[in-house]
Amino acid sequence: MHLPIAGLGLVYSLVAALVARASYDAMMGWLALAGGAVTILRSLHLLAYSRARANIEYASLRRWELQYGIGVAAFALLVALLNVLAFVSSAPVVQLLSLSIYFSFGAGLVSRISIRPRICSTGIIIATLPTVAAIIVSRRLAGSPSLYAELYLLLAILIGTIAVMSLQTLSHLYKKAVIHHVHEHDMANLAKRDSLTGLANRLLLREHFHGANRAKKDRSLPFALHYIDLDGFKPVNDTYGHLAGDALLTEVARRLESTVRSSDTVARLGGDEFVVLQVDVTNKSDAEILASRIVKRLSVPYALGQNVITISASVGVAIRSSLIADFDLLLSCADKALYQAKAAGKSRVSFFTESEAFDLLMAA
Repeated sequence: MHLPIAGLGLVYSLVAALVARASYDAMMGWLALAGGAVTILRSLHLLAYSRARANIEYASLRRWELQYGIGVAAFALLVALLNVLAFVSSAPVVQLLSLSIYFSFGAGLVSRISIRPRICSTGIIIATLPTVAAIIVSRRLAGSPSLYAELYLLLAILIGTIAVMSLQTLSHLYKKAVIHHVHEHDMANLAKRDSLTGLANRLLLREHFHGANRAKKDRSLPFALHYIDLDGFKPVNDTYGHLAGDALLTEVARRLESTVRSSDTVARLGGDEFVVLQVDVTNKSDAEILASRIVKRLSVPYALGQNVITISASVGVAIRSSLIADFDLLLSCADKALYQAKAAGKSRVSFFTESEAFDLLMAA
């Protein structure tokens, strides 16, 4: 956006300044100054947005968009005023230049910001209506029924028609852009979600881990990863079939989501393996309470059609620390703790300790 805004603003100011100098028209001189000022302010706004966009919160985006829209409307008004002065009191060559700026401005709006139809349509209407009015006034000044009067009328109709076509094109491009972004969002969502349960997959779990890590204000509150494996799931598939197994996994996912907080993340890594990312763990007991609740919740019998199925769950927990700060390492430690829980008799919770983390790092 920087180059089109700066380029068109520079052309606008040069045209207005040259006409002011040639015709000693003070209004044209003021338009040249105003065009330069508005262009500089719009460029500075874009520059400020580019620098701040990485840390901009969603709620403040409306303010940035409103400021951009005001800049578009201001320049559209300047384009309209240039056309008004050109057609009311200037030579045909100036009128040609002013119309060229008008068409460049309109085409730029439709091609670049059709995804924001209100801003785009407002700019087109503000630039068009005074321009058409000025051309009609020029027709009257030319005096009907002269050829110039008829040509001015035809020009006014032509510009009005092009403006309407631009708005129709804007509507078409906006609808296409919405469809494209919806499909893009859906594809990105599918790439980060488990197809059976709708839970986060490993990729999205990793993103949530790093995102929560960046957003944490209190660095003293660590994360806990709960690695969950279902005890007795394979016999369900063997006895009742894979459809029953899929239904069971889906119900397990729903129970896990209802057990954790909204700030936590539930993910399925594959098969009957699930992971819960628990954020803001004040101490080990917080993680222990949640892990115990998970074991208890998943051990309640499942009513699947005519069958009542009972399974249990084992949970391995690893808490992030100075020794275990990396996501992959933390997940690996939780997996090792899960193995210990399974080996100890299943349906229980096991923690990966700091001493085990130290031995693991020393071995590496």
